[in-house]
This record gives sequence, structure tokens and C-alpha cells, in this order.
Amino acid sequence: RDWAKLGDEMAAQAEKGNLTEMVQLADTVSEAPPAALADWLKKAKSRLALDRDITVLSAKAMDHLAATSKTGG
Repeated sequence: RDWAKLGDEMAAQAEKGNLTEMVQLADTVSEAPPAALADWLKKAKSRLALDRDITVLSAKAMDHLAATSKTGG
């Protein structure tokens, strides 16, 4: 795969709002991305990592709240 061929697939995922799929598609290319895409890809990966961290933190907070309500504080 190369970046030129991947453009249409990534655009289709962008229209669906599927950032995860776009990053996964980009990761299938062995050559380095063009400069503008490299910057976007770095930001997209950071965003996905942040989303994962928020999910983990939210789950831990909910677990803590549930445990606290069972023990009365």
C-alpha cells in the first residue's frame, strides 16, 4: 500500500467520523507519511490515547463511587 492509494479509504472513514479506522489504515503503510499527514497522524493518535485514558479513568471513578456508596463513605 502507498499513501496515494490509501487516500480514498481514509476519506471514506473520515466521512463516517471513524478516527480509529483512519489511524489503523495509516498504520498499514510501511513508508513514512507526507509531512502534513504525519502531523495529523500524531495528533490523531494522541486523541485516541486520550479517549482511552478518559474511558479508564471514568470506569475507575465509577467503581470507586460504587464501592463508597456500599460502604457508606
